[in-house]
Amino acid sequence: DCQVTFHTVSSLPFDIKIAKIHNQLQGQHAYVPVLKTEGTEEIWGFDFLIAYDASALNFMGALKGDLFDIPGAYEWEYFTYRFGPFGNCGSACPSGMLRVTAIADQNDGPHSPKDKMVPNDGPEPEIDGFVLFMLDFLVSNDRTLECQFVPVRFFWFDCGDNTIAYWPATNDSFDIETAISDQVFEFGDPPFEITDLDALFPTWGGAPNSCMNPLPNKPDPIRFIDFYNGGVDIICADSIDARGDVNLNGIANEIGDAVVFTNYFIAGLAAFQVNIDGQIAATDVNADGIVLSVADLVYLIRVIIGDALPYAKLNPYAMTANFSHDGSVVTVDSELGAALFTFAGDVNVTLAEGAAGMEIKTGLVNGNTNVLVYSFEKGKTFSGNILNAEGSLVKVEAVDYFGNTYKVGLLPTAFSVSNYPNPFNAQTVIRLELPKASDYSVTIYNVAGQKVHGWNGHSEAGVLELNWTANVASGIYFYKAEAGANSVTKKMVLLK
Repeated sequence: DCQVTFHTVSSLPFDIKIAKIHNQLQGQHAYVPVLKTEGTEEIWGFDFLIAYDASALNFMGALKGDLFDIPGAYEWEYFTYRFGPFGNCGSACPSGMLRVTAIADQNDGPHSPKDKMVPNDGPEPEIDGFVLFMLDFLVSNDRTLECQFVPVRFFWFDCGDNTIAYWPATNDSFDIETAISDQVFEFGDPPFEITDLDALFPTWGGAPNSCMNPLPNKPDPIRFIDFYNGGVDIICADSIDARGDVNLNGIANEIGDAVVFTNYFIAGLAAFQVNIDGQIAATDVNADGIVLSVADLVYLIRVIIGDALPYAKLNPYAMTANFSHDGSVVTVDSELGAALFTFAGDVNVTLAEGAAGMEIKTGLVNGNTNVLVYSFEKGKTFSGNILNAEGSLVKVEAVDYFGNTYKVGLLPTAFSVSNYPNPFNAQTVIRLELPKASDYSVTIYNVAGQKVHGWNGHSEAGVLELNWTANVASGIYFYKAEAGANSVTKKMVLLK
């Protein structure tokens, strides 16, 4: 018999991830962790360049992770951050950039770090990964940003960006290797790859192949890091406006709500420090549709002392109105009190027989035709065939005679696909008109036929809009949309 003993060494690349913060209140600090979630080798230092939208996020500083606690388990010596990279990439640069750099050992005396083997899990069980550092952003109070996802991403200005100095366990010498990006992923469920090895600087797609040609007598960098982008998910005001919960602590109709509401009548909106829109909406305590009134304060007091029962938060979309447009006539199956229609382009629109006697106003706004149908006449409503209009119906907002909002179902009569704007800069919307419920898929390709992004799923009949933030190079792209037996391929142009 013969026995053979094998010694195997597992060497896994690093995963570096910017976390996504969910349900972030505006006007508050968002603390975004940057994490190590995979990797088996010792880290001796790192240099990360991170981009963000400065109109939505105001960077306040970077907070050290457990690596830098002295005394502590690791006792790394050097950590710093600053705004922006060296140099200037002009209009191609994101509006906000910051650089974070760390070194385990400064080689400046007898103190040395205890451990350079950074784990993949930290002490906080609710955080998936080990926190290298935390980014502190103050989130803008601009109410147009509610419900928006604000990306925070890795960015490459040159080959030295987003690198890790590491010592491979398989290396018999003490040479320190330089790890650069292998793959880059955008946030999603699941994350989707945006790696672009043929890109020119500056880029979102990782270190390009040009970084693999170092100067003479310089060692090759190693593609040994996968980067995952994240961001901040700003909460929708209507998700935190439970009627009577004026202080937004999750408990409605309590004495704390009455105190905050009372302060409003003395100090104005300055009394609302958590989320102004949400707190305003929560003040309609008596359910009369009027916020910030003394009547609401009186009713809140009645509820607190037990003389009245609280009203529940209303569902703003308790009713549905289904619209269809065959390219010439718009039809609806419900009685409307008023409606606002948006048509693509400059469209001539007139009232049809179902809206006879209603008032109509039209206007061209940002290249689209807006149409308002309403009436000041008591008891006047409209339904059935309501508009004569050529072109494409993009959007409808509709209410009943008493101002209650309908959930709108927009039912196309034929399958069609388009995107707007086109050409576009950074973001476009791919619009599918589905005449019946069906499975769908949309795939975006570059001119080389490589897939750069895609969606698939199931949708009811109506209009489906897919937003694409293009973190790729400028140029021509093709998108193929399939739904049931229908298949359409179209071209779009990205200009940066």
